[in-house]
Amino acid sequence: MRSPASLLLRRRTIIAATLSLVIFTATISVLMGISSLPKTMLGNADVYVITSKGSESVLTSRIDVQLAEMLLENRFVTNASPEIFAFAEYRGEPVTIRGVEFGQFMSVERAVLVSGRLPQGLSEALIGTRLAKRLNVETGDSIPLVGSYSRAVAEARLVGMLETTSGVGDELIVSLNLSRDLVRMPSNQVSIVRVTGDMEFLSKVFAPNTPRFSIFDLSIPKKEVVVNSTVQVSLKVKNWGDADGTVRVLLRDTTDKVTLFDSNLSIAASQTVILTLNHTVSRPGNHSLLARCFGLLPQSISTTITVRNPYLIVVAPERVAQFSNFSVTVFDNRMSPVENASIDVGGRATLRTNASGQCEINLTLLVGDIELIAEYQDFEGGTATVEVVNSSSLPQEVDIQVYKITLTPAIVKVRENATVAVFCQNFGNVSGSRTITIYLNGNLFSQRSVYLNPLQIKVFYYNVSFTTAGDRTFTSDSVSETLRVESLYQLNPGLVQFLLRFGSTGSLDPSRGDLIYTTAKISEANIVIVLVSLAILSATLVTFGVSSSFMKEINNNMRIIGILRSIGASSRQLSWMIFRQAILLSIPGAVLGLLGGILLAYLISLSERLLAFGHVVYPMIDPGVVVAAAAGCIAICVGSSLIAGLSASRRVTIRMIRGTREEALEGPTLRELLGEE
Repeated sequence: MRSPASLLLRRRTIIAATLSLVIFTATISVLMGISSLPKTMLGNADVYVITSKGSESVLTSRIDVQLAEMLLENRFVTNASPEIFAFAEYRGEPVTIRGVEFGQFMSVERAVLVSGRLPQGLSEALIGTRLAKRLNVETGDSIPLVGSYSRAVAEARLVGMLETTSGVGDELIVSLNLSRDLVRMPSNQVSIVRVTGDMEFLSKVFAPNTPRFSIFDLSIPKKEVVVNSTVQVSLKVKNWGDADGTVRVLLRDTTDKVTLFDSNLSIAASQTVILTLNHTVSRPGNHSLLARCFGLLPQSISTTITVRNPYLIVVAPERVAQFSNFSVTVFDNRMSPVENASIDVGGRATLRTNASGQCEINLTLLVGDIELIAEYQDFEGGTATVEVVNSSSLPQEVDIQVYKITLTPAIVKVRENATVAVFCQNFGNVSGSRTITIYLNGNLFSQRSVYLNPLQIKVFYYNVSFTTAGDRTFTSDSVSETLRVESLYQLNPGLVQFLLRFGSTGSLDPSRGDLIYTTAKISEANIVIVLVSLAILSATLVTFGVSSSFMKEINNNMRIIGILRSIGASSRQLSWMIFRQAILLSIPGAVLGLLGGILLAYLISLSERLLAFGHVVYPMIDPGVVVAAAAGCIAICVGSSLIAGLSASRRVTIRMIRGTREEALEGPTLRELLGEE
């Protein structure tokens, strides 16, 4: 026996809501599949994409391929895959082409070769399993390719098939060089670089609308100075971000524990500030200067400077004749003559230099080596060794040779002066002349003619400086010395070089899909708008459809409502009856609608004929959206039925009871309404 409430609503009233939910569920799942596709094209969830700054799609993005190489040199990045996108058509099917370096690509993608091998030649390629199925090709087949923006034609021979959980399964994977030919891209550029590693660090480097700073080119103009000298220290600080900002910079002599600078610098976007500071060094030794910047990307650079006491240089003959006079000259470290310097001659006598720094030695010396020691107040002493020989042992000929080359100092900075001294002596017992030839790194540097008496010496002095760093070797006869020329700037660490070169040229796509969206002239926001619009439209249609259906059903059963009111049923009781029946009808209807929508989405997925961006779209079911849709459907059904019931209950009872002849014939009996049958 049916209850009175079951007489008000029949199952057919829920058909509109069920069908609407079927369509809504299937459509939403397809749109969500399209929405997630760009992310799957770019790899797994831990893969991020670096593109050229300001690029709007993978077709316009251009980034230096060396970015990938420098990324791999930093401990923050595990893998970096430079890639180029191209698009083609084969047998009427769209094909996405990805140019890669296969080793890094396989590491980033974590793909599995299900057959074949990795490509080795220019024309060899891999194909995703899903694309191979769609094109009906297999390993060993060849696929003709036509350039996206040029008339370039190539043929890719499939040597391997790969399987992956990302969208790469719908792509043709070729070499970078082949893809460059298809899109007319220079050899030093790629479309994107996909990376895995420390995403927090990469996000800081490529964060948009953020000030980002680097310190670089820490510079000291001299490599070696004397105590109490004042040296000029310079440091560059650059804001390579795209917003103005402030950064704390510290510059400190860690040896003397003296802080040269510690303050905040305000720097506009893309601008560089040069700090120039004077520093007086007071202790001998190697001094370490440390520069550091704090903030989002802390960095540090250090360099050293050698500090020593003033020192003496003794210039003396290599060999002298016994019972003969010879001259010794004493210079300071700046190659200036030193007056009144003391010279100890082998412990036998102490002599003093004149205003020209010279001292004439006229002593009877024994055959053999004798050491000359020069000293002067507050200076480090200088020494020289002289060989005393019997003149009869000298060869009866002219024997002019270069016996020594000195460099003062031996290490300099770019553009810093150094003094090269070339010592030559006539070791023969006959006077004569000779041309002295000096080479620099194997090339002719200087030629000088010299006339020398027996055992007479001659010293040639050259002041040199160089504009580039590197070793410079001076050679004459069998003697050579190497001058080390260091860069004026301290070599910037790898991280700093990377930031300066690429920090302002690339951007990180945190959504891992924006470039694909804009390539297709859509955006993720557009898809969200479509989803919301579809939900509103579906809800509106369900509301109108269900309301009309329920209103018609209530109107058709007006006589029943009138009889129930006449026997004492209140509006509240009628509403409860309608509410209960609406719940009992709408829940099964919503379940059927959801199941129907899921089944329809599954059938679409099985067909693999829905394509976007050259990839198969697989509908996605979001449990949250499904539950919300079912709850909305039930709420609309219940609300519509209650509104229709309340509207009908306000009519005059006798008018409801009268009804029509058809209602009288089709309606229930009084005993059914009272529940007696």
